[in-house]
Amino acid sequence: MSFFILIAVALLALAGALFFGPYFVAYGPEGFRDLVRRGDARFVSLFLIAALSFAVFASGSDPALISDTASVQLVPQDMTGPLAA
Repeated sequence: MSFFILIAVALLALAGALFFGPYFVAYGPEGFRDLVRRGDARFVSLFLIAALSFAVFASGSDPALISDTASVQLVPQDMTGPLAA
């Protein structure tokens, strides 16, 4: 599972680089203030931050539905992922 988390983090970093990279190449670091003021850039950056935090800090247990009314928690036997102690 930690392999999939690393893939998700890499894809999110690639998405951020592909969205913000051409702007930084064209305008340089001085254009950062203009980029922060743009609404679409704020939306994309907040979405990428939320997706990254969800990928890293999501719990390892998933609910599984057994029947119409009963459900059970699936918990891994050992902790895996970037936050394993």
